[in-house]
Amino acid sequence: MRRQFAAIGAGVLWACSAWAQPVGGPAHAPRQHWSFAGPLGSFDLRAVQRGYAVFAGSCASCHSLSQLHFSDFSGMGLSTSEVAALAATCRCQTGWMQKVG
Repeated sequence: MRRQFAAIGAGVLWACSAWAQPVGGPAHAPRQHWSFAGPLGSFDLRAVQRGYAVFAGSCASCHSLSQLHFSDFSGMGLSTSEVAALAATCRCQTGWMQKVG
């Protein structure tokens, strides 16, 4: 008997869910026009630098940039000396140069 009431209740809820939908269907977000869209798009360098500052201050304690090379920072508008100073702050695994060289 309980199973029948549960089945009936589930059927009523499912049938009523159609009434909860908007008349024209779900609303769609307006189309966005991004500066970096397409093969010739470009990033806003100030926004990229702000994003890196947020990453370095908050996210870097748990997440890494293992797929990012130091040469990629020159594309963010950093000078060679700034990239070298940034590289000097990073710790590398000891002993890897002995294995390579």
